[in-house]
Amino acid sequence: MTDFFRLWGKAALAPLFFAAGLISCPSACAGAPTSPDLEQLQSSAQAHHLEDDQVWLSLLHVEHGKRHIVDNAFFLSDGKFSVREELRATIAALWGKHSQEALCRFPARALWLQEKLRAPALPIEQCPDVNEFLQNASDDHIDLVFAADSLSSPSSFLGHSFLKFSGTNLKGDETSHAVSFYTDTRTKNYPKLIVESFVTGRKGYFALTPYNSNLELYLRGEQRKVWEYHLKLDAFQRRLMVLHTLELKNVQQTYLYVGYNCATVVRFLIQLSGIKGQSPPLWTTPKDVLRTAERAGLIDKVQVHYPDRALVRALSEGMSKRNQTLVLNSVLTGNVEMLGDDPRLLQSALAENSYVQESKRLDPLRAQQNLERLNARLNATGSDSSLSLNPAIDPRKGDGERQISLQAGIDGGLPALRLAWLPASHLITDNNGSSSHETELKLLSGVIEKRGSGRPALRQLTIFGMTTLLPQNALTGGLSGRFSFGMDTQMDAAMHRRHPFVVDGGVGLTKRIMPDIDIYSMIGGGGGLLNFKPYVHANVQIGAVIREIWGMKTVALWTSSLSTMASGVRSNSFEIVQSKRIGKNISMELNYKNTFNANAKNECAFLSVKRRF
Repeated sequence: MTDFFRLWGKAALAPLFFAAGLISCPSACAGAPTSPDLEQLQSSAQAHHLEDDQVWLSLLHVEHGKRHIVDNAFFLSDGKFSVREELRATIAALWGKHSQEALCRFPARALWLQEKLRAPALPIEQCPDVNEFLQNASDDHIDLVFAADSLSSPSSFLGHSFLKFSGTNLKGDETSHAVSFYTDTRTKNYPKLIVESFVTGRKGYFALTPYNSNLELYLRGEQRKVWEYHLKLDAFQRRLMVLHTLELKNVQQTYLYVGYNCATVVRFLIQLSGIKGQSPPLWTTPKDVLRTAERAGLIDKVQVHYPDRALVRALSEGMSKRNQTLVLNSVLTGNVEMLGDDPRLLQSALAENSYVQESKRLDPLRAQQNLERLNARLNATGSDSSLSLNPAIDPRKGDGERQISLQAGIDGGLPALRLAWLPASHLITDNNGSSSHETELKLLSGVIEKRGSGRPALRQLTIFGMTTLLPQNALTGGLSGRFSFGMDTQMDAAMHRRHPFVVDGGVGLTKRIMPDIDIYSMIGGGGGLLNFKPYVHANVQIGAVIREIWGMKTVALWTSSLSTMASGVRSNSFEIVQSKRIGKNISMELNYKNTFNANAKNECAFLSVKRRF
C-alpha cells in the first residue's frame, strides 16, 4: 500500500491557490519565529481551558478521556496520557527552540493554537509535506459524502462516509479529492474478513485520492448511490480540516468496525468546526455522522448521484411490465421511435441504455446511437427531464441503527420473557422507508429468554445475518437472497428446542405486486453443529411484506424444511408479525409463530416494545 502522499502525488492533481492570511507568513518566514514566553502561553491555554475545547479534543481524537488513536507517535507528552499534558507539551514543542519538527508533524494543532492564543505566527508553509499538499489540493468547498450500504463488503455494511475537498486553482481548473479512512477488503477468506473487521481489527489506511475515481467506483463498479452534503464552513475551519488530514497521514491505526472506522475519522474532522460532538451509542456509523452534521446545521444543500441500475429502477417505479419490456426492447434493437414522446419512457431508456452498455450487453456504437437519438427526442418534447427524488430516501431521515426490545408472551404453553438486542442495524419488520427495497442486516444480535420456571438463557446469537428483497424488474432483473451464521433455536422431530450453531442461506425472487406489497419466495439450506455433531438442512420459503398506513407493517412467512437434526422429518412453520410505530423511534410488535410436523407442534406468541437509537 503506498503512503498517503505518494498515492495522492500519482494522481497529477492541480495546484491550490493558498489564500493569504490563513497561514500567515510575516518576516518570521525568513528564519525562526520569535521565541515567546512558553510559560505564559501554557498559562493562557490553561486559563482559557483549551484542554476541554471540542476542537482540541477532536484534534487528538479523544472523547470521554479516552484516546482512539493508539499510535504513540501521534502524541508529544510523556508518561500517562492526558489532554492537558498533551496541550502543554504541544505548546512547548511548537514554540520551543526546535519547533520546526513539531510544526511539520502537527500543522493543524499549530494553526489552531496560534489563533486561540494569539501566539507568534509559525511558518507552516515551509514544511515540505504541507507545501506539497497546499500546492496540490483545494479547500474552497468541503462536502460530507455518503456512499450507500453495500452487503458485498463487511466494512461497508452500513455505508461509507468520507470528505470531499474541491475548488478552483489559479489556472481556473476544477479540482476535487476524497479523504477517507478504510481497510483493504480484497480477500476470498470471507469469515476471516468478518472476524477481523468486527473483533480483532485490520490494518487501516488514510488516503487522499482523486474524487472522480472514487465516484466512478461506487456508481459504476459497485452500483451504489452517493450523496454529497455541502458543509457550511468558513475558510479557517476548512483549512484546519485540510491540515489535520496531514497529521493523520503517517498514523499507524487499526480499522475496527465496532470501534475506530471511517465514520469515526470523519466525525472528528467535522467536529473541528467547533460543533458539540455527541458520541453515538456503542460506535459511530456513517449515518451517525450525517445526523451529527444535520443537527449542528452544517448542511446547506445535497446532491445525489444515482448509479445506472438504481436510476432505471427509480424511473420505472410503478411502470407496467409491458412498458418496461418496451423500454428494454427499444434499447437493445435501437428502435427508440417505438417509445413515442413519453418523457418518462425516454428517460428510462436513457438510463437503461447506459446500464446495459456498462453490463457489456450492448455494443458501444449502438449505445452511442441510442444516446443521441433519445436525447434528441427528449429535447423535442420540451419536458423537464430532471428526476424528482423521494426525500424519504435521504439517509439522514432514517431511524436509529441500533435497537433493543422487551418481549412478553407464551412459548410452548409456558409464559416467557425475552430481551432482544441488535447493535446493527435493522430488521425486515422495521420501517425501512429510507431504502428503495426491503432489507435486513443483523450484526452481533442476540436474544435472552426466561421460559416458565427456568433460568434466563441465551437463545440466539447472530454473528452476521442479511436479507435483501429486491423486486424483480424487466429492465434490471434482480435476485433476492439471505445469509446468516450464528447460534439459533430450532425444533427437532419431537418439537423440543435445540440450540445449534447454524449457517444458512437462500436465493429467490421478489415481486412488487402493488406499491406497498411485496411477495417473495426462496429456496435454500445450510448446515449446523449440535453437540459437536454436524447436520444439514434444506428449506423453501414464501413470504409477504405489506407496508400499511399509520406506521403499520405486516410481515408473513411460511417455511417448509428438512433437517437431519430432525431425523429427516419435514416440518413447517408459519410466522406473522404486525408492527406499529408509536413514536419516532419506538414501536410495538405482535408476533405469532406456529411450527409443526406430522407428530407435534409448537406455538408461541409475543407482544414486544422496541426502542431504536
